[in-house]
Amino acid sequence: MDIYIDMQYVSSREDLLQALSGMLCMNLTSEEEVKEALTSLKHVTLIFLNLKQHPLSDEMRHLLKKCHRKNHHLSLLFEETIRHY
Repeated sequence: MDIYIDMQYVSSREDLLQALSGMLCMNLTSEEEVKEALTSLKHVTLIFLNLKQHPLSDEMRHLLKKCHRKNHHLSLLFEETIRHY
């Protein structure tokens, strides 16, 4: 399953956590809950779009990579370019 997150609509860390919570169809309220959910997913790819214009903070990138190290079924894809649909 691919989950797309367009960073032009994510302006803060809280927005990103809320977006991940919504995409996972869960009511997650803290970073710890999001991290726990991400480490338990199977065969999911998180695709972050438009990072060139709206980069992830180092803190959030570190959190995502930490989740990836704990869960090899989780894939991360960071796209710098703009996608047109």
